Amino acid sequence: MKKLVLAFLFILFSFSGILAQTLNFDYSNAYVGKETVFVNKSVLSEEVITVAWDLNGNGVYNNGWGDTVNFVYPSTGVYSVGLRITVQSLESYEFIKEIEIGHDLIVNFDYEIACVGNATSFISTSESTDVIVSQEWDFNNDGLFNDASGSSLNFLFPAAGTYNVGLRIATQTGLAKALYRQVVVADIPLADFSASNTCVGNYTEFTNLSIIRADDAAEYVWKFGDGSDWSTVSNPIHTYNSPGIYNVTLIVNSSFGCSNTTVKNVSIKPIPDFYIEFSGDTVFTEGESITVNAIGDFDQAIWSNGVTGNSVVLTEGGGYTVEVSKDGCLNSASFSLQVIDKVGITNLFTPNGDGYNEYWKIFHIENLIPCSVSIYDRSGAEVYSTTNYLNDWNGTYNGQPLPEGTYYYILKCNDGIVKKGAITIIR
Repeated sequence: MKKLVLAFLFILFSFSGILAQTLNFDYSNAYVGKETVFVNKSVLSEEVITVAWDLNGNGVYNNGWGDTVNFVYPSTGVYSVGLRITVQSLESYEFIKEIEIGHDLIVNFDYEIACVGNATSFISTSESTDVIVSQEWDFNNDGLFNDASGSSLNFLFPAAGTYNVGLRIATQTGLAKALYRQVVVADIPLADFSASNTCVGNYTEFTNLSIIRADDAAEYVWKFGDGSDWSTVSNPIHTYNSPGIYNVTLIVNSSFGCSNTTVKNVSIKPIPDFYIEFSGDTVFTEGESITVNAIGDFDQAIWSNGVTGNSVVLTEGGGYTVEVSKDGCLNSASFSLQVIDKVGITNLFTPNGDGYNEYWKIFHIENLIPCSVSIYDRSGAEVYSTTNYLNDWNGTYNGQPLPEGTYYYILKCNDGIVKKGAITIIR
């Protein structure tokens, strides 16, 4: 029984050793005239001492050493490739595999993006170790390579867009491959713009109205027609220093190289010229007025107090501005007036119901109150009296108008000074 077990173990170990010796290799780039790459994939139970190759099938393992080797085959055909591995026990194992070396064929082409209306240029960049006998094109994506032939040609597409273009190459030995690429036919942009605020010395604003495909980037070139530097911003502003008509050019270049140009006349209008004329001195006394006139070539004048017209009557001091316009262009001027406060007491008033000079006034009484007032007629009779006068006596006594004539007042305000004088009533 013991002998039977030992025999079984011997057979088992022997079989395991056979399984451990797995010889194989992979290869790639098996084309004539190219470097074919061989990679050892063997698995052995012992340490490997040498790896030798017979790559031309002559039985001699001297074409390469190591796990990875390269070899160039001069012609197509089937070759026997041998792999010999020597292990630490100096035992050698050999493995032979037949490989087929064929022709290589790489299909590709280049094209230049064309703008719609222009023919697209195509050139085949295909390569083969075999003789290329035909190069056929499919331009309408119908799967048939019958639209054109040749290694270099031009083709006119009917509209802008993206087209699937195919090229099929056949070689002398019957090898054939095809390739499709997406070819862009670019749209031509539409250049357009508008201009606003076209007045001398102001920022003229240009609005870009050009139309270009949403997925296309654009470059803009502006020429303003006055000899100034070009601009490349989308919506530029520009200042013209002289009135006139300028030829403004906008060039739109798409990222695909398509271009469109428009030229428009932009009329730059002059700023209206005017000056201000005063009817009197700009320094005057309270209660007086001054008329200010805007004189010049303009369509409308608007004063800072809201008055519209060529002239305005002003009674108050301070700063004022007038803005004139013509053809949408504006000009303005500023000036100031000084009004000197009246002081003292009026000695005449006319309470006749016309709304003017109806009350006896103490100028700027608000700075003097309280003021007591007594008024007498020529006979010495008191016709009016108050302890807090507010410029509100209109020449009446007991609600009845006093006759025209001279009356006399006694005035005492918060300054403690008593003032006397005469008042004349005129109706």
